[in-house]
Amino acid sequence: MKNKIILLSVFLFLNSFSNIYAVNCPENIEERTYQLIDGDIKLDIEQTKLCTKQGNMRAQKDLALAYASGRLGLEQDFKQSFEWNYKAALQGDAEAQTELGKDFENGFGIQQDEQKAMYWYTKASDQNYGRAQLYIGMLYAYGKGVERDTDKAIAWYYKAAENGNTSAQMFVETFGLNK
Repeated sequence: MKNKIILLSVFLFLNSFSNIYAVNCPENIEERTYQLIDGDIKLDIEQTKLCTKQGNMRAQKDLALAYASGRLGLEQDFKQSFEWNYKAALQGDAEAQTELGKDFENGFGIQQDEQKAMYWYTKASDQNYGRAQLYIGMLYAYGKGVERDTDKAIAWYYKAAENGNTSAQMFVETFGLNK
């Protein structure tokens, strides 16, 4: 019993210094730690969680994706996915802002709110993020959270296509919307 108390004391003492030592949090997904488990690639969730505590945006997005998909060793949890995307979005990441827009548009992990979806898509669009521009076009095309407006929808599809979104490029080409 005495040994357990000593070990616990040492652990707590050493743990109090844990913030002094930073975890190596590579920004590039290819540099992330992966391991093969049961024939499936699994993101090293523990390293990712440590990196998220340091405010690492890439790790926050990775964790959000892991929760959204319910894979990589985590149970599917849209609320957790939303929370991690929100943290990355607040740091200005266009991809995370777009994911937040999708969460609000579809009610994933948060109450559905199409105006908030438009807000987050617009924030990402301001960074010329084509996928967000495509989604804005779709909101206008279907009148979701905005008044239905085909002309605005097409204008957003063009913008998305110009910014490299392949879905928008195919849409513009397929439906003969070329200028």
